[in-house]
Amino acid sequence: MPEDLNEDHIPDYFLCPITACIMRQPAMTPEGVTYEYDALVEWLESKKTDPSTNLPLTPEQLCPNRTVRSMIEDFLAKGPNFLWKNGVPPEDLKK
Repeated sequence: MPEDLNEDHIPDYFLCPITACIMRQPAMTPEGVTYEYDALVEWLESKKTDPSTNLPLTPEQLCPNRTVRSMIEDFLAKGPNFLWKNGVPPEDLKK
């Protein structure tokens, strides 16, 4: 992650719900929730259920979320300014 990137400006949908870290290999469950692949597989080794629904889930049911991965790669390469109008995050407009 670029050193000058302010963690407060990372969109929540780029963060894994399990690790709270920016995802590198986003994987989507059949329910449509995206997690970091490795974190979810580790979760499934012990719990064997979808973290958000508690329904049975196996790693074979996961699919890569290429759209989110591409958005994260753009975000990291171009910086957060490309996401917001005039390069200003919405929360900073209120200040």
